[in-house]
Amino acid sequence: MKCRSKEMLYPLLALAVFAALASSGCSEGSGAVRDLKITDMDLAAEKVTGTTVTINVTTYVENAGRSTSKNTTLLLKAYETKTGFLETSIKSEMGAVEKGTTTNLTNTLELPKKGSYRLEATLFEGEEKKSAASRTVYNLEGLPADVEAINVRIRGMDFMVKKAENDTVQIQSDIYFTNVGPITSPDYDIQVKAREVDSGLVADKKETNVGEIPPQGTVIRSVNFTVPDQYNYQVEVLIWSNDSIVGQGEDYVLLKPEMMMEEGERLESKKIETKGFVVEEEPAAEETAAMEASPMEAYEYSTESAEAIPGFGIAFAAISVALAALFRRKR
Repeated sequence: MKCRSKEMLYPLLALAVFAALASSGCSEGSGAVRDLKITDMDLAAEKVTGTTVTINVTTYVENAGRSTSKNTTLLLKAYETKTGFLETSIKSEMGAVEKGTTTNLTNTLELPKKGSYRLEATLFEGEEKKSAASRTVYNLEGLPADVEAINVRIRGMDFMVKKAENDTVQIQSDIYFTNVGPITSPDYDIQVKAREVDSGLVADKKETNVGEIPPQGTVIRSVNFTVPDQYNYQVEVLIWSNDSIVGQGEDYVLLKPEMMMEEGERLESKKIETKGFVVEEEPAAEETAAMEASPMEAYEYSTESAEAIPGFGIAFAAISVALAALFRRKR
């Protein structure tokens, strides 16, 4: 009796093992894919402006399993390294990943141009997390801005002498800024330096801001600086955005230019009488308005100025009479 029970037990055990094998094979074919993982991440800066950095993140996914994946998604997050705060995230559908293949997906993240960030990529098949990887970018504020991304250009500079005394001269620099972009430009800071050409020493420097400029618009910003007279200067203009230089321009003020002499082709410095270039202040608004409102008074003022020279009116009248008499006698 015991032998017969054992003989009946063996077929039942064999049947159970077969059922288990069949069941496990079925679940692997229809369930989650094994060996689906992230193998690498590549980072590249696509665009760097004065305030932001656009980064392309390419994630490589390998399917080393025995079946094609289904409903594969990739979640990409950027965390600020010091605070751990989430800055931004993006979720993308990868679709099916064929067995025995490696595919990649590129996402674009725009981050503030400051500090460092940890970029984390997480791979899902359906709702199941399959793999994860991370990369860190450091010191984004040190990246130089792309020239193409900055739409403000320095179109030119004009210089006027406002005051010249005690071997110093005060110069007003009018700087022309143009926005060549399609949208209103940000309010950039500017720094203006007057650097002596031969020594390289900075004689004076000033800081101000450009202000917002409408598309295709031009504004003028004036900066006054005081420098020693009878020197040549290179005027440098730097455009700043936060802690980065995003644009620059330069021009020259020659208060002691050099000219070529014929004798031996030697150079000789030419002295500039700076006081002769002093620009007088414009009349006050009230005075200008009064002159425009009463043109007769302005005319009478100019006539009195001409007659202020002794004998000018009498001499001019006598010459006119003499010329008229001579003309009649010839006829």
